[in-house]
Amino acid sequence: MKKLKAILILSLVMLVCVVALTACQNGKSAYEIAVENGFQGTVEEWLESLKGQSGTDADIDLTLGFADGEWTVGGKPLGVSIDDTTKVAFFQNKNQLTGWLYVDVFNPDIFDKVTYSVYRNGLEVDGVVSVDYIFTERELPTATFSVDVTAPYFGNYIAEIKYYQGEVAVATVQCDCVNVKADHYNFVYSNSTLPVLYASTDIVKSDGTYPTYIAIARNTTFDWGQLPQNCYAIPNTTFQTKTTNLALFDDDGNQKTSNYQAWVDGSWGAVYNAGEVTTALKHIKKWIADLYEMDKTSTFTFYVDDVVANVALWWSYGNNIDVSNFDVCMYTEGSATAVYFSRYGYNSYAQYKQRKSDYQSYVESLKNGAEITSIWNVPHFIAMATDSNVHYYVNIKNSLLSTLNPQEEGYSEYYALLDSNINSYTIQKALASVENDGKTRQLEFLLRTRWIDNLGEEGSANDYFQSENGKKNLLILGTSVAGENNSYGCGENTTLMTFLPYIVSKYSAEYNIFYKGHPSYPISNFTDGRSEYFEANKIVVLPNAVPAETYMYLYNDVYIGGYHSSTMSSSMVGQTLFFIGDEQQIKSASSTAAMFDQSRDDYLGVFENTEYINLQTIAQQ
Repeated sequence: MKKLKAILILSLVMLVCVVALTACQNGKSAYEIAVENGFQGTVEEWLESLKGQSGTDADIDLTLGFADGEWTVGGKPLGVSIDDTTKVAFFQNKNQLTGWLYVDVFNPDIFDKVTYSVYRNGLEVDGVVSVDYIFTERELPTATFSVDVTAPYFGNYIAEIKYYQGEVAVATVQCDCVNVKADHYNFVYSNSTLPVLYASTDIVKSDGTYPTYIAIARNTTFDWGQLPQNCYAIPNTTFQTKTTNLALFDDDGNQKTSNYQAWVDGSWGAVYNAGEVTTALKHIKKWIADLYEMDKTSTFTFYVDDVVANVALWWSYGNNIDVSNFDVCMYTEGSATAVYFSRYGYNSYAQYKQRKSDYQSYVESLKNGAEITSIWNVPHFIAMATDSNVHYYVNIKNSLLSTLNPQEEGYSEYYALLDSNINSYTIQKALASVENDGKTRQLEFLLRTRWIDNLGEEGSANDYFQSENGKKNLLILGTSVAGENNSYGCGENTTLMTFLPYIVSKYSAEYNIFYKGHPSYPISNFTDGRSEYFEANKIVVLPNAVPAETYMYLYNDVYIGGYHSSTMSSSMVGQTLFFIGDEQQIKSASSTAAMFDQSRDDYLGVFENTEYINLQTIAQQ
């Protein structure tokens, strides 16, 4: 009987050796460890030595045990650690968040329990490392088992096996093998409205092969429940069902409503806070670094506004991602693009050359660990645009090129450089590309201009614009609270309320009138009685977060008028009925100046019949 027991125990010891050959941590067998600790002889001689000094059955004590992190036989350490006998492997479904985890542990029955966890360590903030779990302290069902895994997001996760005696974990084995990765990643970061509209057209056209992660300041633009396959808000974002009034009514006169999924900041915090480099942006930087470290053949595309492209530089060069492994799709912010182009001297070739040199030094500083102090670093955006891995898209290229000085030395060379690196891509073209792909309906749902109402019926913004009265439709475009006063010379101490009676009197007979506020300034921000005025004059308030261009191009007979903004640069011929402001000041606005220049070969006459409303205008009535 004693001999049989010895054979059984010895078989277990031999199993230890076999398992150790494929152990998770250091890959060394128990025999190799014994040699390192002074044993001299063959494997067979080492196994023989485990039987006891005298070699007789009577002397054998082959009780298997565990102490101080090592396996023992007869109370003697084998030189085999718990790491050597714990095997963990992860098998991922390619480019997906799913896979399965395989765990094999040796002789778990001598412990009171063995548990497994899978988690990712994120950014350390104020001395605390953020941790995201897939599994938390689940008890192993058997010594060898597998379990399906669905990760909350792509990333590098740790599998952790804990061995307990009583309630105390006497050993812990960690294996950083749960790498949930993709061949390519897309990241969308935006602080403005027009770039979000551009990006949304790319998002809905995506075939879902590779993941896209989205972080936008104006997050009420989207119904987050309508993201296409493999598109996500940044990790740890949560969502809340909200209801919106549609300003449409059922047969009993009750206003219809629809639900949408609204963004709620998660544990990483807010994406935007007045230009601050938020904790969420720092989390994303760390996460991107980990994605690249997992697999340095992975590639990245960053979609970003030109005015906050600094963040894309920080996420890429700041993580020392090789330039061949990433590209940047940079979209115009809108009216600010032309302003900054002139402000930072890009209408001069000599100034461009200096900016390019400064930019290259800045990139090197990021590679060497410099941190950014603001999301803004606008002086670099045109220098960045001439990099081979940057693709820059603007609504009207000539609004920039027309400001170059033809008399400057090197003008032709500079013009050609910018002309080849700045791409004209109008919103009209972007939306047309969505229509060509058959994705317009999907885009409408995403942008909250199509919905399922509380009666279960599908509707869209077209329901506003196809009225039975046969009128066309006019969208009054608002601006910020402070921005209304004397906007482009419209008059001191004026607001929209100053001009509304004139607008309603002149246009209401021919047009159904709507109000589309600035994305950051819903009508609730105004306390001057305009809500009541709108209601009394049957002016419908549209969701302010929806880009006006969506209404302008997706629906028929939609015209605009209001305060000057980048939206006007997207106007079709005759679509802008009026500006609120002085004619000369409007015509000199850098973002649209080229559209007024009748000497240009590409002049279309977009604003030839546009009216300019200001204090002088209404005084003449």
